[in-house]
Amino acid sequence: MGFRNTNLSLLDSSGAMVSIDPTMPHNTDRAFKITELKTEVTNRLAMLEKRVELEGMKVVEIEKCRKDIKKLREEMASRNNSNYLDDNKKLTPRRDVPSYPKYMLSEQTIDALKKPAFDVWLWEANEWEPNEVRL
Repeated sequence: MGFRNTNLSLLDSSGAMVSIDPTMPHNTDRAFKITELKTEVTNRLAMLEKRVELEGMKVVEIEKCRKDIKKLREEMASRNNSNYLDDNKKLTPRRDVPSYPKYMLSEQTIDALKKPAFDVWLWEANEWEPNEVRL
């Protein structure tokens, strides 16, 4: 039985004739994989678009916070009649604080510090060996 010389006709769901081309490649599983790939690429693209949108919103929020901080500084400066924005402004103490010397030493202590307390050359060699440890 041979179907080679048999006339075939292909109809779609509405009954219209669909042309059959003998050079058309056969259907394969690859056609379905392309559809799945298209769906995956579309989903990834949507995810990336959402991420870019969120990053853009972060930049807008940061800029908004900067403007709010600037407004608060200006408001504080105007309320206190002083300039908080001026970093070169020095604070002055409200009362006089006397300056004290770094160390308060008596004359006796100063004289004692000027004189050596001991002379290492008077020691015997075995008394100051650096490697010797006595317990």
